[in-house]
Amino acid sequence: MYIIVGLGNPGDKYAHTHHNAGFDTLTLLADRLGVSLNKMKCKAKLGEGHIGGERVVLAQPQTFMNLSGESVVELMNWYKADLDHLLVVYDDIDLDPGRVRFRAKGSAGTHNGMRSIIYLLGRDDFPRVRVGVGRAPQGWDLVDWVLAGYRTPEERRMAYDSFLDACDVIEEYVKRGAEAANRLANEKCKKFDPPEKAAKGGKRSKYDFSGVAKAISARVEEKYVAGAVCAVAVDGRMAYQCIQGFANIEAGRKMTRDTTFRLASMTKPVTGVAVMILAERGLVELDDPVDKYLPELGQWRVAGGEALRRPVTLRDLMTHSSGLGQETPLCAEAEARLPEDMISLENVVRMYAGVPLDFQPGTRTGYSAMAGMNVLARVVEAVSGMRFASFIATEIFNPLGMGDTAYEPNNHQWNRIAEVYEPGTLEMRPIGRAGHEGFRRPYDCGSAALVGTMPDYLRFALMLANGGELNGARILRPETVKAMATPQLPDDLNGLMEGQNWGLSMRVTTKKTDAQPLPAGCFGWSGAYGTHFWIDPGHNAAVVLMVAGNVGGASSPLSREVERAVTEALEKGKEEA
Repeated sequence: MYIIVGLGNPGDKYAHTHHNAGFDTLTLLADRLGVSLNKMKCKAKLGEGHIGGERVVLAQPQTFMNLSGESVVELMNWYKADLDHLLVVYDDIDLDPGRVRFRAKGSAGTHNGMRSIIYLLGRDDFPRVRVGVGRAPQGWDLVDWVLAGYRTPEERRMAYDSFLDACDVIEEYVKRGAEAANRLANEKCKKFDPPEKAAKGGKRSKYDFSGVAKAISARVEEKYVAGAVCAVAVDGRMAYQCIQGFANIEAGRKMTRDTTFRLASMTKPVTGVAVMILAERGLVELDDPVDKYLPELGQWRVAGGEALRRPVTLRDLMTHSSGLGQETPLCAEAEARLPEDMISLENVVRMYAGVPLDFQPGTRTGYSAMAGMNVLARVVEAVSGMRFASFIATEIFNPLGMGDTAYEPNNHQWNRIAEVYEPGTLEMRPIGRAGHEGFRRPYDCGSAALVGTMPDYLRFALMLANGGELNGARILRPETVKAMATPQLPDDLNGLMEGQNWGLSMRVTTKKTDAQPLPAGCFGWSGAYGTHFWIDPGHNAAVVLMVAGNVGGASSPLSREVERAVTEALEKGKEEA
């Protein structure tokens, strides 16, 4: 067993500063391994996983930097680990920005966190990975420099690349030992060699996602959104991350990677996966009538009293072609008639029984903002015998390590919430402590109301991108994910937007257009409060964007700008590879 410790200072005030390079590296490593850092023990945030078959404990001490040794000593005593199985990751001002180095032992240098660890352990013969942040520029105090954030998109990109390099070195040490880790670190530093020397060692191709930071920065500066986080994973690994602006302007709380967001309609793909889990087990068929599972919905008629030409099926609901709650507010009006103390998924869906459909099932499409996916979630409850929230936690969130995703977040998660601001004025929208506006009380809504973080949802997206599996946890079979990502409706069906079709619970792109910049075959969805994700199978990429703004999801100008920037970077990188 290995204990891997990333050093930093706790709290939003110090997030993503030079001195927190150890924290940021460990957070990326946790993402890579599918580990949630959601336990508190030995004065540290912990998560456990495996590297090459070896058990690893990832730890971020929650003492301040100069007391890091207190946590490390407690960890070593608790896990009874050998000293050569302790690996510490930290920032180093004596290394140029972007460089990483491995050492099997040595002094603390000028680093107060390492001084504390060495002093309390009484030894310095343990391995460490140093992440270069460079010396303070002329006129800067050293303390101000290490506690400063990255000033430009280029600085952020270089830092992020160094964190990824450090993750590679950590994994190499656990798998193959100190000599291999040292060789890999030296190899990674060759990219900083002068051109004539670098030419001997070959060229390293990279994706340049700086256009993402520029797009987000411009929208933050013009007060279109208060802040945003974005992550791009390529080939199953984090390739880029951007964090800018504020999650809560009034409180002065900056956006961080652990900020929680109201996911709104990004709840829908989760519901779709839940339905497909049951379909794989033979418990439901997508072309079955809904009333086979929910008999109370067997009396639907079309507006005006016209009888249905055929029953509504689960597939109709998954492709927004059922006619239920797609053109009129009748479903919302029916929900509003429920007394507050009776609000539950079962009772909400029961109210839909008396609502006429807006059109004959399958004759057109559009968007069922609430009712369609609510019915599907209720089908999951009826078939599984579990509350919908319990089903998705058991079958999806827990296996994927999505510990920050829930309908009713705890106080710690609510305290990290990104508020929803109106574009232009940045006036806070008074949603309150609810997952979605207008909800009088929380319930297991299949269409909206989940709250979660960017890293959590990225795990969900990576599972889909990887054919239904992530880090050994298989949620769906590859053929099931392929079906979800395949257009389900005729291309000429009334209601489809150019270049887009519906898969099963998600949008699928069919061609690039001026308004739709993603390549054909991408799939994903979005939420009203600025959440958006997509998977690009052609480039083996998954992208998650979350903002603090009431700007919509897939239709938001910022979403389009990020889509273009990511796609251009992927296409250019592919050409240069």
